[in-house]
Amino acid sequence: MKVYFVDDIFVIHYYEKKIEEIKKETIEHIIKPILLKIKKIYNIKFEGYYIVNVYLDSYYGIVFEIIKEDLDYFFNDTVEMQINIMEDHGFLYQIEEIPSFKGNIYEKDGKLYFELKEKLNFIEYGKLLEISTIVYDEEVIEIKKNKILR
Repeated sequence: MKVYFVDDIFVIHYYEKKIEEIKKETIEHIIKPILLKIKKIYNIKFEGYYIVNVYLDSYYGIVFEIIKEDLDYFFNDTVEMQINIMEDHGFLYQIEEIPSFKGNIYEKDGKLYFELKEKLNFIEYGKLLEISTIVYDEEVIEIKKNKILR
């Protein structure tokens, strides 16, 4: 699991093998223990209304974008979430060196992007994550409009 902030958006990368079975109810069961763990480790207080955008990929798992909405009518210690499972565009990996794994290579604005086309074991996947940055939102659609280099 990887956790970071981007422009006041809490982003969580969560590795999950059984992505085909994930539904909105499953997301609620996955996110609750993650938020409790983050609350404990980082001493963050979760309360209020959150929009949770969920991106799924059959090779990687889940990326959660958690956005806090500033609404005044919530009581302390109350958490409400609107969970949005985003359209499945898959994930791309922004890379500097071409990996040996099966997949497509795209180029956009002088940057290379790798689209994984095979399941990797945990160690192989860790190596891919070390040399890349995951791209998971609408940007994937724009990148895939470009020519495949490999």
